[in-house]
Amino acid sequence: MRLYYMTKLDTLEKYILPEQEIRISTFDKVNDPFELLGAIQGGKIGHRDFAWLRDHWTKTVGFISFSDNWKSPLMWAHYASNHTGVCLGIEVADKKPLKMEYQPSRVALQFDFKNFENAADAALMEKLVVTKFQEWEYEHEWRILFPLQYDPKHPRPEYFYEQFTPEFELREIILGARCEQSLEEIQKQIFGVTASVQVKRARPAFGSFSMVQQKLQYPITVIPHSNFTRAELRLAAAERYARARQADRERTGKKNR
Repeated sequence: MRLYYMTKLDTLEKYILPEQEIRISTFDKVNDPFELLGAIQGGKIGHRDFAWLRDHWTKTVGFISFSDNWKSPLMWAHYASNHTGVCLGIEVADKKPLKMEYQPSRVALQFDFKNFENAADAALMEKLVVTKFQEWEYEHEWRILFPLQYDPKHPRPEYFYEQFTPEFELREIILGARCEQSLEEIQKQIFGVTASVQVKRARPAFGSFSMVQQKLQYPITVIPHSNFTRAELRLAAAERYARARQADRERTGKKNR
């Protein structure tokens, strides 16, 4: 199943391509304050009891948001820096993504907020995860959930990441209509993939309010390096990124002299 993830150009070049991973979101740090709050909670006692449940899920479960529609100009404006960013096409296992359900009002769910066994109720959590107010419907959002795993002997990391795998594979990079980077420069930065990746550019359609592929710029297809393991390719990509950052620092130092 092909889903789409929009982000800034800077994020792609500095983090996603060199590290071969995407950052996992947590429910308390995204743009909707109603995350996990799509159910009617039943007065002050219900609010209090549910607060523990919501806090537990926020600390233990994260997610990555996608859309099934890369052609929305609104999505490019909101999530790809006003069309200066990029959209990544990710091939994911069909059973993993959860499709969002958009509601005109909060839903009524029959469960006891005081029963802490609800913390382990995957069906209950998923219902709350996918419930959003209907004004978000334009996003056509899908989500993949991830456990937030870390060594309890060490402080909890500020951020968590999901690495590309055959079940979570980068397959497309679509440059925004206002993205200043060239297809060729993005091609040079793609390293460590184990499936072909197509690089192309979007433009406004001539006959509709939609973004379409810019056919005047031929897409570039990057073929994977089959003679290397993913770990070897990721290490090589990290080394290339380190050299690039060192070169940037040296250029900045010369300018400041």
